[in-house]
Amino acid sequence: MRSRSSIERYDHRASDYEEGVLGRWHGEIVQRTAAITNTVLPDTCVVLDIGCGSGALLRLLEPRGPKVLLGVDPSPRMLTVATSHPARRRAVFAQAVAEALPCPNATCDVVVSSVSFGHWADQKRGLLECRRVLVEGGSLVLVDVFSRWLNMATRRGNRLSAHTKGRTTTLLRDSGFHRTEWHDIYGQLIAAVVAN
Repeated sequence: MRSRSSIERYDHRASDYEEGVLGRWHGEIVQRTAAITNTVLPDTCVVLDIGCGSGALLRLLEPRGPKVLLGVDPSPRMLTVATSHPARRRAVFAQAVAEALPCPNATCDVVVSSVSFGHWADQKRGLLECRRVLVEGGSLVLVDVFSRWLNMATRRGNRLSAHTKGRTTTLLRDSGFHRTEWHDIYGQLIAAVVAN
């Protein structure tokens, strides 16, 4: 689970999360995440967005026709923004964290997370939850900041989180994902991994 201060920071930014320079940059990442997700999106599928924030990614995926779009986020204010957005049609939202997903086993065809992985308190537990809720052959699309210099800073800070492609690939395999395919989506800093 995210720390209380982290949730409060996102609650504070919720109303203008998609605005300004940071909002436009996040919007570009969400668009690139949607493009990669669309390559693995089967027809009439169930999509779960972890760390959905304002719901922007689900709004972009909706025209592809998933039968269920579910977004989870620990920030109540982000969920209020997502639920009340005028472009929202069918997506439903729930307050939850990656480590405790509100879905039964093997019910999601695609699980996606766009720049929330670095905030997960227990990344392995979150990935095990992703594996649990995915159907056989389902795909995880994980987009975040993956950089060697962040790995060095993380070691100094003594946090046990994956910030490089190598460490994340190992964590994915340890969590039951056997095939990984990496894509650079924003320079050398932000990448996507599709895992099955």
